[in-house]
Amino acid sequence: MRLNFPLLLLALAAFALAAFLAFAKPYVKDAYLTFVPPDMGMVLFTFVNPSPRPVCIVEVSVGGRPAELHKTEFNGTHAAMVPVDRVCAGPFSTLQFTTLGYHVMFYGNASRVADVVLRLDDGSAISFVAEFREAGGVHVH
Repeated sequence: MRLNFPLLLLALAAFALAAFLAFAKPYVKDAYLTFVPPDMGMVLFTFVNPSPRPVCIVEVSVGGRPAELHKTEFNGTHAAMVPVDRVCAGPFSTLQFTTLGYHVMFYGNASRVADVVLRLDDGSAISFVAEFREAGGVHVH
């Protein structure tokens, strides 16, 4: 019996792709926190969704305390903070959490390093550490 190598390679590639898609999990990279006087802080990061389905962040905590998902909206020359219930990333996409876009707000004092937990709509969680860094841009409340 003779093997058809091109067909075998194609089957292996399809299997590898199916395995990747089945086990691909969202993750966070480039996370940091910054402070907004007098007693607020922001967590900024890149949320990566390598999976073939949309993924939504539905809850967040910073340092074990509840935090809020926010979006900065502009109306002419005014910027406003708008709390949001969820932030969703489409399949195979990346979403930036920035000072002038989506971001996580927390209240009260925090150290220069904080444990952050994102709860996702499928019940799973992503935990990461954010360290203090000066943020670029302006943040207005």
